[in-house]
Amino acid sequence: MSRYIFAPTAKQDLAEINRYLIKFSPAAARRLKEKIQRQCKLLVDFPAMGKRLITSNQG
Repeated sequence: MSRYIFAPTAKQDLAEINRYLIKFSPAAARRLKEKIQRQCKLLVDFPAMGKRLITSNQG
């Protein structure tokens, strides 16, 4: 079973976003957290589902 791990800075960013959102709409904060979790699980199950991003420094 595969899983996903957030980098420490990503965890901090998500926590900050959640703290901000919860002030205005706890339900929206919960929905966003659930949606992010669903999308991460989807990427774990289907890692090739997205499009490859090619940046200018990749040649």
